[in-house]
Amino acid sequence: KAKIPAAHGQHLKIYFDGTGTVTKIEGLETIPESQPGLPASKEAILTAPPL
Repeated sequence: KAKIPAAHGQHLKIYFDGTGTVTKIEGLETIPESQPGLPASKEAILTAPPL
């Protein structure tokens, strides 16, 4: 199992419609400017291609 530290003050909610398309994202303002193990910017996260 990956050791993931507890996150504090982060409340990211991503809403999907019936086809799996993201319709709304809330809580982006709670994401720190940088986090270890994640893309360096919010833009990189939001523009990442679907898996």
